Amino acid sequence: MKRLVKRMLRDLYRRTEFIRRPLREELEANLKTCVAGSFDEVRLVMEDLVAEVYRLQHQVAELRDEVSRLNEAECVEAS
Repeated sequence: MKRLVKRMLRDLYRRTEFIRRPLREELEANLKTCVAGSFDEVRLVMEDLVAEVYRLQHQVAELRDEVSRLNEAECVEAS
């Protein structure tokens, strides 16, 4: 009985290939478009992130220099 049901389902599946093929191709095309768009979006976000990290590093370096100058000025005044 199980074998008969499997055979019938397999035959039915084969006969519906002409319906499934266009649907599968359309879904694959949509998926490729979505994935490509996602990669572009990720690339843009990463570029912005790198620019922001560079800006923050530069700002931290400036703050360190300013703190060093202020410490030196305090040491000179204290002497």
